[in-house]
Amino acid sequence: MAAKSSSDEIDVEHVLPNPSESSSKKPWYKTPSAYWLLPMFIAISMTSGLSAAAGTQLYVLAVCHDLYPEKVPLSFKSNLDDACINADVQAKVAQYLAKSSLFTAIPAIFVLGPLGTLSDRKGRKSTLLISAIGTFLTTLNLLLVSNFYDKVGLYTYLIGSFIDGVTGGFYALSEASYAYATDCTHTTRR
Repeated sequence: MAAKSSSDEIDVEHVLPNPSESSSKKPWYKTPSAYWLLPMFIAISMTSGLSAAAGTQLYVLAVCHDLYPEKVPLSFKSNLDDACINADVQAKVAQYLAKSSLFTAIPAIFVLGPLGTLSDRKGRKSTLLISAIGTFLTTLNLLLVSNFYDKVGLYTYLIGSFIDGVTGGFYALSEASYAYATDCTHTTRR
């Protein structure tokens, strides 16, 4: 009998590379990671934070100008006047903000379910993209209406709220980003 050499005992499967492993290896920029969400979250957080306070002040000035056009000039560069700090203006602003919230929330109720399903079927990018575009268009609406307020009026701001609701807004963005982060996390680390 021939003696067994040490080369006969080598397990070939451990030495040769697995073809499925080498073909599934992606470059770093195509590898899914929760860190890809950070730039988008930073940009959206900054624009949302900056536009929330400015938007509220714009609404107060717009309502104040509508109620007292002779006292408050149509200039969004000025500070709140004493005429704007009274119960009538605050009540109208509160009513307007309630309408704005409804214009965002009611469409979002009907859109979030289908967007979640779309996210599960087509991937997270589509839902992230739709909601990010909606947030961008809402901010763009705020800027455009504030620059052309004398031509379009206060209630044109509600178009931005409606767009935010139809695209899922912050809620869809949160849903898709949490799902994406969960997809990128190994099951043992969840």
